[in-house]
Amino acid sequence: MVHEITTVEEFETIISENALVVVDYFADWCIPCKRIAPHLEELSLKYTNIKVCKVNTDELSALGDKYEVQGLPTILFFKDKKVVKTIVGADFKLISSTFEDFEKL
Repeated sequence: MVHEITTVEEFETIISENALVVVDYFADWCIPCKRIAPHLEELSLKYTNIKVCKVNTDELSALGDKYEVQGLPTILFFKDKKVVKTIVGADFKLISSTFEDFEKL
């Protein structure tokens, strides 16, 4: 299940407590973000050892700024609190294959 992060503190806790975290940076007005959301939900159910979260950049711009999010959607893959992969755009095939590779880390 995809978890929506609502505070910077919550974000910090999640990446500290989980070895593998995927964060979807989105906005409510972003059509590609809406299109990719159900696919991310599917992936979160398939890859249960990966914590999948989302951040609304309009409501929590500090996290978008911290990770230099410049386009939406932006998907960041964290391993041990460090970004190891960034995907900008709603390319489901690329996101899906990255999940598969990410699980093996």
